[in-house]
Amino acid sequence: MAPSQPSDKVIEGELRRATREIFYSNERAALSVNLVRKRAQDNFDLADDFFLSDSWKTKSKTIVKQLVVRFPDGPVSSRTCGGRDTPRILKEIHG
Repeated sequence: MAPSQPSDKVIEGELRRATREIFYSNERAALSVNLVRKRAQDNFDLADDFFLSDSWKTKSKTIVKQLVVRFPDGPVSSRTCGGRDTPRILKEIHG
């Protein structure tokens, strides 16, 4: 019998946890929505296309981006984005 899928609230929490974990690690420069999705997907053994569904694609992207721009020690202004250690997600947000 396959394990049951976690609730939306649990998945949202995992997206936030994975975002924080990556942001505050030596992987910060690689931080992207796709990397966060992959971590959550692996942690819950979700289908490879789980976050591509209409309901989760936008929701997961919004959760990750809203959290990243609120980090107190992250480069959140457009003037500070673009350096080598700037997470890819912030470069995307600020262009």
